[in-house]
Amino acid sequence: MAAQGVSDLDALLEIIVREGFGVEVARAEHAQADSEFKIFRSQLRPQVTLAANLPTYSRTSTSVVQPNGSIAFQPLNQNLASMTLSAVQPVLFTGGSLFVEAGLDRFDDFGRRFTQYNGVPLRVGYTQSLVGFNGLKWDRRIAIQRRHWADQQRDAAIDAALVDAANLYFNALIARTNRSLAENNLAINEKLLRLAEERLELGKISLEEKLQMEAEFKLAAMLQAQAANEVQQTELTINTLLRSNIALGADLRAPQAFEAVLPPLGELIQRAIENAPNVQAAQLELENWRREAARRKAEAGINLQIFAATGLVQSGNQVSDVYEAPFSEQQIQAGVSIPLIDWGRRAAVKSAVRAQIESAETTLEQQRKLAENSVKQAYLDIQEISARLVLQQDLLTLAEARSAISTERYTMGKLALTEWVLAQRNRDQVQRDYLLSLRDFYLAYFELRRITGYDLRTQTIRIYNAKKQ
Repeated sequence: MAAQGVSDLDALLEIIVREGFGVEVARAEHAQADSEFKIFRSQLRPQVTLAANLPTYSRTSTSVVQPNGSIAFQPLNQNLASMTLSAVQPVLFTGGSLFVEAGLDRFDDFGRRFTQYNGVPLRVGYTQSLVGFNGLKWDRRIAIQRRHWADQQRDAAIDAALVDAANLYFNALIARTNRSLAENNLAINEKLLRLAEERLELGKISLEEKLQMEAEFKLAAMLQAQAANEVQQTELTINTLLRSNIALGADLRAPQAFEAVLPPLGELIQRAIENAPNVQAAQLELENWRREAARRKAEAGINLQIFAATGLVQSGNQVSDVYEAPFSEQQIQAGVSIPLIDWGRRAAVKSAVRAQIESAETTLEQQRKLAENSVKQAYLDIQEISARLVLQQDLLTLAEARSAISTERYTMGKLALTEWVLAQRNRDQVQRDYLLSLRDFYLAYFELRRITGYDLRTQTIRIYNAKKQ
């Protein structure tokens, strides 16, 4: 399959979002987190279960206590089977469970040729643990936070891949520029070397100046070979990010520096605190420890369990007897356990969990501070680099004009070789510096977007929609 051609940064970024290994990993991890959230959400809905015990057949003997207290061993030849259909609905705000069930039991005594049925046409009940801990409510809260973290983690991972891709694109662009400059300098030096040889024969320049020109020519040849190799290396590195290979176009275009209209710094910091993956991960860890503290506190204290049910039951020798005139049943059960002496266990558990919570709070505060500082750094970088690029664009124009004039003057013999060399090197350095600043600008732009989710180019919040997912 032919490699995809890429000639500008946006084209490369589109391919990275579509086919980048890092992006694929991020989306796979997000899909896993999304599936886990769907699993939890399904647990909040009614769970319908059909349970059946297959016939349990016994042919043996067993001890039977007689009226006078003695024991007699009697043969048994029995069978027992049962079936229950139930629906259970968790109650989010209490942590209890509401259930509805119906069941049927059949008992066969083959020795006495006796069959009996017992059934529950309908039973409605509620069970609740009154220990001050609602695990379901905590799980829902954490599941929502985990899904938000997964969304931010995926988007930030995609933006991180774009940072890497942009950095490599500029490396390739700079390598191409170095190669172009080296090829141009090589051609100029070759021309000037021939001119120097002619002037040496005519006695217009010294042997030292001719040798210096020859050294400049050889240096230009060496730099041209190094630049060509650097171009190949950068293309190979870019392809390590992708599933399919790409080929950089012959005319690799430098992206334009757009006007970065920055929103208020406080707004970006707030977005980073709300959305930065590391902050969300620390917040999630804190919530997990708060849940654990609530659970351990409840389990170490008074434990009260209640069960209440009402329904219809009946038994008979035929299945139809179960459903004819069933009588009403009521069941209420309550159990309580009170720890009297725990030898300091409750206090120790509370202290241990509190230490974990304090550690998680410290980590969260640190991550918030890091996110805030990262935003401030990117904010300042974009402001400074934007101003620098304007000045460097002017310097580039001046350096190119100076280079052209110096080459013309040297050809006419009106400029010393050292002055010409300095003018050429100044032009090349200014061009490289401009591209390096342009790279710094785009990297700061993508880094700010990764942390905050805010896109300076579109003045919107970046969203990776379902088509790209």
